[in-house]
Amino acid sequence: MAEQEPMEPAEQPSSLPPKPGGLLKAAREARGLSLDELVVQTKLPRSMIDAIEGDNFALLSEPVYVRGYYRKYARVVGADEAMVIAAYEAHAGGELPKLEIPVLLQDEPMRERRRWPLILLILLLMLGVIGLAWWLLASDAETSTSPTSSQAVPRVSEPAISRQPAVTPPAGESTDAEPEAPTAGARSSSSAGGPRRLALETRIASTPQPVEPAAAAEPEAEPEPEPEPPLVLRFREASWVRVEDGSGRRVLNGLVQGGELREIDEQGPYAVFLGYAPGVEVRYQGEPVDVSAYVRGNNTARFTVE
Repeated sequence: MAEQEPMEPAEQPSSLPPKPGGLLKAAREARGLSLDELVVQTKLPRSMIDAIEGDNFALLSEPVYVRGYYRKYARVVGADEAMVIAAYEAHAGGELPKLEIPVLLQDEPMRERRRWPLILLILLLMLGVIGLAWWLLASDAETSTSPTSSQAVPRVSEPAISRQPAVTPPAGESTDAEPEAPTAGARSSSSAGGPRRLALETRIASTPQPVEPAAAAEPEAEPEPEPEPPLVLRFREASWVRVEDGSGRRVLNGLVQGGELREIDEQGPYAVFLGYAPGVEVRYQGEPVDVSAYVRGNNTARFTVE
């Protein structure tokens, strides 16, 4: 009779780790921190803290945000971040998706777009300096060629008037001939008037004429500012963002750090999701958009801009 092989005992399913909310709450109480103090240090809303400690995963938004919430909470209370994340993944159902930021592909064109205004400003400054130098050189050249009142005026000496001897007509000749005295007097007066007119004309010619100032260089026309894109997102704090254009194509999807700017040129209307709406300023067609009516309890917001 063949011996029967002993059956191996069935593997017992490993017990699940404690829930992440209980781990964090115990660490908080060990530190002696109240919920209000934790809200101040983590900068998370009270509703989010309650959902984390109560393991209410349905109120914790998308998994990619939840991981950051757990890490921030664990860092403040001194808990093991890896253990808390592992507990969340075990109870929430599966590994969290890896964070992908395809929006980084758009950084290079945006950098090029921001560089153009600086290049135009440098070119305008160079043109202004060249125009000012040309105007100064032209003014100096005109000033050096203009006549001055200190130039010597030529003196014109009056010509000597020749005196003719008196002629006595011989006896017997007729005295009806016209005397020569009036002719000499007329010639003398005309000769005397000539130098006076010449001196007057010389003084008039030597008087410096006013020099017209050089025409001021016309200011360079300032370039017209580039039109603002239809949709502009300014991030005061870090937030996840997803934007779809009018055709449903996703044009922006990823985590953007605080202090950055994203401009959307595609055709609207735009479907927008913000992971942390209080930290994002939205402008459409140059006007601010109030999204406070769309903000949920976990600070996310979904809305359409058109």
